[in-house]
Amino acid sequence: MSEPMTEEQIRLCREYLEVVDLMKNWWSQHTSWSPYNQLRANVHFELLALYGFDSESDTSEVTDNIPDGMTPRELHDKLMELKTRQSA
Repeated sequence: MSEPMTEEQIRLCREYLEVVDLMKNWWSQHTSWSPYNQLRANVHFELLALYGFDSESDTSEVTDNIPDGMTPRELHDKLMELKTRQSA
């Protein structure tokens, strides 16, 4: 069983997934630059700090491949798993 998530982890994971979904919806209808790029970058930076990653590239295998319907818990678990692997 996974460890409990903090309120901040829940909030940021949910917010990140919502922004990614907005970006996917935008790109399904447009081919131009998404107005959500900066928002995604801001929330991603907060995730990096909260989970203790050093750079965006540290999380790219998780945060660049968000499947449709991913839950905040699933994102949290993937980030925690990645952090554990990188610490080993």
